[in-house]
Amino acid sequence: MWHGFHYGGWWMFIPGTLFWVGIVVLVIWGVRRFARHDNEDRYGGWRRAPLDILKERYARGEVTKQEYEEMKRDLRD
Repeated sequence: MWHGFHYGGWWMFIPGTLFWVGIVVLVIWGVRRFARHDNEDRYGGWRRAPLDILKERYARGEVTKQEYEEMKRDLRD
């Protein structure tokens, strides 16, 4: 029988496994954090398109029909 130093069995794999799981989680987080879509702002929210904002302003009555048409034309040019 061998009576030397014994690592203790299967539980010794737990620290190594947790280490590699942590590395994978950090890589996934980093990729998602720095490879954003063009219409996503830096704080995780989505930027609204200018035309959508204009439509909302028109719907609320903040701009007249004439102002709306002029601004819409400007945005599309």
